Amino acid sequence: MGASRARQPEAGEDLNAEVQITPEQAFNGTTVSLSLREPEAGADGRVRHVTKTLEVKVPAGTISGQRMRLAGKGGPGYNGGPNGNLYITINISEGGRFRVDGRDVYLTVPLASYEAVLGTEAVIPTLSGGKISVKVPAGAKAGQKIRIAGKGFPNKKGAAGDMYLVISIVVPPAPTEEEKELYKRLSEVSTFNPRENL
Repeated sequence: MGASRARQPEAGEDLNAEVQITPEQAFNGTTVSLSLREPEAGADGRVRHVTKTLEVKVPAGTISGQRMRLAGKGGPGYNGGPNGNLYITINISEGGRFRVDGRDVYLTVPLASYEAVLGTEAVIPTLSGGKISVKVPAGAKAGQKIRIAGKGFPNKKGAAGDMYLVISIVVPPAPTEEEKELYKRLSEVSTFNPRENL
């Protein structure tokens, strides 16, 4: 009875793996190479682990934490049983110019002080690899967010995410003498006190 049970087909082991990709790769889709150590039954019936490389296609619009199931790509079955499945968790990397939160995308946009005061048209990159022109209103403040509807990650089951531009104010790293004179003149005529509420 025991020998009969041992010869019954058994499904292979399910395997789990994680891959890390950039926001641009997640948005546009990509193919990643994945090295896996998986069990393999030898001719002598013993199970050993071997390293195999698998090319995995990540579809466009994949969000962080999403889990992909590759049927039959797990461990081999025993006694004629089916192979197990491979489950891959997608992680989107941080530290680049784009930051992803769910289906929303954030991009820090540096402005010169005069652009923040007067307003400007800023040309910014998008996840698709293109560029768009965005109107920044006069009086923009550091940390202020400008929402661009529908420019985040697509969603097959509902509305796409949004893109948020986060304003940052920067100063010239090496101002010319003329620029210094203009800033000095501004300091003399301006009534603005940034520390008024301290």
